[in-house]
Amino acid sequence: MFFFIYGRRESLRFSGPSTDVWTTFYTETSTYTYVNTSGSLSGQNTNYFVESVLFDNFIDASIIDLTSYVTTTKTHIATSSFIKCSNSQNGRCITFGSSGNFVQYRLCGFAISSLAEKGVYSYVCQDSRAVTKNYIVESSLTKISGEGIGILYHDYGAIRALSSNISDSNIGGSANYVLSNPYRSDTALVGWCQFKNNAAQIMCCFEHQNNFHRLSLCNVLDNTIRADKLILSQATSLNINQCYFKGNRATKFILYGESLFKLQESHFEDNTFYLNARNENSLQMTQIIFPSTYSSCINLFERLRLPDKTKAVDNPRNSIIRIYSVYLFF
Repeated sequence: MFFFIYGRRESLRFSGPSTDVWTTFYTETSTYTYVNTSGSLSGQNTNYFVESVLFDNFIDASIIDLTSYVTTTKTHIATSSFIKCSNSQNGRCITFGSSGNFVQYRLCGFAISSLAEKGVYSYVCQDSRAVTKNYIVESSLTKISGEGIGILYHDYGAIRALSSNISDSNIGGSANYVLSNPYRSDTALVGWCQFKNNAAQIMCCFEHQNNFHRLSLCNVLDNTIRADKLILSQATSLNINQCYFKGNRATKFILYGESLFKLQESHFEDNTFYLNARNENSLQMTQIIFPSTYSSCINLFERLRLPDKTKAVDNPRNSIIRIYSVYLFF
């Protein structure tokens, strides 16, 4: 499903800003500060377009640390790589706070480590009163390690994690992501993603908090939670739809406190949940079969595309001498 290029240390270079990449997410005309050189970036209340940059071996504060108090600001981080970076702050690579729109598009995170409390890779905490973009799209994060909660920690706004990969990582708290408090008139959507071979010591693999969440058309493969549940849902309406769960190990499949939980058309194969929420006496549950009124449980393996299917892209618009980035296509 995903193709990862890791080799010669050079970044992709454009002759100038790729307006089509910007307008994929921001259709209206905007003036922005264009960044295509490696280095820490901080600022506030400004539109930024970071494109085709290699951030390699940064060991200080967050590489991109932005704040906005204006809901109309727009930030776009695109076609860039974060390699072997480490620190102890929330959001090792990316921190964004307060308000405004924030989009991550076709990014690579590789061998990142952090002792951060929240967001080993990115920490995006927006304003609860605004319907602003909080997106990560067509990106790949692999070999991430740390003691904090979530590789991704995204809070508030219109939250989207689409067509992305998180794999081969080991986290002390929640393994893959923590998504919380999406804007009430919207829905937090995780779709067309793959989560493979990730481990967490405690808590969960996926954490959904407050309001409306959807996990749809995802592969969840070979994840291990050593002391707790695979999914944690707190005060949410969580809909898991057309997902494929295989080879996962956890104490329970899901813990949903004060939540509405709906599972539809999902397939379970070769999982081990030592204590299941529906049968506390079950020592091992390789396949979960819910009542037909609760889930159809059809096999989606073919419909979800094979996990190891790969495809590389050669974009003729780019003047590429040497490449160091990630492309994700289905």
